Amino acid sequence: MDTTKRWGFTLIEMLTTTAILVIIFGLLTVLFTRATTIHKVVRSGGDAENFGIYLLNTIIYGPGANREEGLIAAPAFSYSDSTTKATELSFTTRTGKTVRYLIADGTLKYGPSGSEVDLKPSWARDRQLDVLPAESGFFYYKDGAGTVPATANGENIYSLRVKLVLKSVFQAEQEKVVLERLVRIRNQIEF
Repeated sequence: MDTTKRWGFTLIEMLTTTAILVIIFGLLTVLFTRATTIHKVVRSGGDAENFGIYLLNTIIYGPGANREEGLIAAPAFSYSDSTTKATELSFTTRTGKTVRYLIADGTLKYGPSGSEVDLKPSWARDRQLDVLPAESGFFYYKDGAGTVPATANGENIYSLRVKLVLKSVFQAEQEKVVLERLVRIRNQIEF
C-alpha cells in the first residue's frame, strides 16, 4: 500500500475546470456585448434629443449670446413661399440684418446664402447625429395658436412651428426623436 500523499490535480480535473471557465467567459462576453449595444442605442437617443434641443434653442433665441438673431426677437414678417412647409427660415432683424436658418445635409445651417455656418457641434458629428430634412421643417401660420396655415403670398405670419426630426446611425427608423415648438411672432400679435 502506497502511503505517499498526492499534492496535485489530475489531468481530468484540470480539463474540467478549464472547460467550465471557458463556458463562463463565453457567456459573459455575450452579455457584455449585448449590454454595450443597448447602451449605445439608449445613449444615442438621449444625444439626439440634446442635439435637437440645442438646435431649437438656437433658432428661437439666436446663436450664442446674440438674442437679436433669434426667432423670438423677429419683427413682423409675411409669408412669401408657395408651401406651408419649408426647410429654410429667413427674416430681417430690427437692425436690418437678414437672418437665415437652413435645414440641409443632416444639420442646421446659419448665415447668408453661400456662406452658411454648420451649427452641428463636434460631439454631434462624432456620434453621427443627423437632422432628417425630409421630415423636419418650418411651418407658417396666420393665427397665434398655430391652427390656420398661411397659404398666400403676403399673408402676415403670426406663429411658426419648428419641427426637427433627429436620428443617430445607432437608432432604428422608429426610434427617431421628434421635437416641435410653436413660436408666436411677438410683433405680430394684436392685443
